[in-house]
Amino acid sequence: MKIDREKLEKMYWKEEKSMCDIALELGVSTATIYMWMRKFQIPIRTRNESLRLAWKKKRKPYVIDVNLSPSEELGYVIGVLLGDGCLFTRRRKGDYIIRLDVTSRAFALSFFEALRKIGLNPSVKVKKKHHRTHFGNKPTYIVTAYSKKLYTWVRSLSLNQLRETLEKREMTIGFLRGFYESDGSLKNRGDLAFSNSNRELLELVAYLLSKLGINVNVTGPYIWSSNRKPMYLIQMGETKARKLLEIIQPCIKNYKTIV
Repeated sequence: MKIDREKLEKMYWKEEKSMCDIALELGVSTATIYMWMRKFQIPIRTRNESLRLAWKKKRKPYVIDVNLSPSEELGYVIGVLLGDGCLFTRRRKGDYIIRLDVTSRAFALSFFEALRKIGLNPSVKVKKKHHRTHFGNKPTYIVTAYSKKLYTWVRSLSLNQLRETLEKREMTIGFLRGFYESDGSLKNRGDLAFSNSNRELLELVAYLLSKLGINVNVTGPYIWSSNRKPMYLIQMGETKARKLLEIIQPCIKNYKTIV
């Protein structure tokens, strides 16, 4: 892939993107962006300039009012946060953090866009693996946003309140898509499953699926390892799986990836 000097300089200086941000957007490595910067003789920020920009981006979300009106994007964010995502605080610094660490670039960008559409100002970093894990040597994409309002609201939701929040169809679809991309799986034979250690949460997922005309049961507990929590499952065959995926349109774990 080639990029011209004018576009690269605009992204780096005018749009204030980091080399990691540009690399993620263009689907190349940070090293490739650095090589192009040197080749085109584009000035690179000093350490102090980079720190000031990072601080500016970090603090900017606090002045943005997150939109908690029902939408597919908000439902999606909740689904991800109850799956692979997380919420945590650094109280001494006053930080309220929304974060997702995944090896799928498509999943990371999908979560990034959903956060942006509900009014936040997320960032994405790419962390290369220097040692082999059970995922192999794939890089990790880290999506981060800051919002006390979203953090407090999601933390305050009981399962009954969450059920009421997700009643609208767009919220249902968004939530199921985010939760499936996090905790769902698609087998080579076409079967689909959700797994989680929280039975009540999976009961809620089963209820939301029934609203879409897909009736399933929660089974378990299953003890797969002595040092792990018991797990519960929702399983469905290919017919129901295809119906669900047609409705929620996930960016990963779809039939295109197993053909």
